[in-house]
This record gives sequence, C-alpha cells and structure tokens, in this order.
Amino acid sequence: MEGGDIMHSILFELLIAPIIVGVIITLFAYWLDSRDK
Repeated sequence: MEGGDIMHSILFELLIAPIIVGVIITLFAYWLDSRDK
C-alpha cells in the first residue's frame, strides 16, 4: 500500500462518512415521525 492510497482512503472517509451518517439520521427521523402518526 502506498502513501497515496492511505491519503485517498482518508479523504474518501471524510467525504462519504458524513453523507452516510446524514442519510441514516434522516431515515431514522423520518421513521420516528411516521411511526408517531
């Protein structure tokens, strides 16, 4: 594994992780909202 690959994976996690977490939170909030009604 080269240094560039490590840097690329870090950038990938920094960009993709917040998006995935945001989607999960949005779906969870939507599920809670629809469950209450």
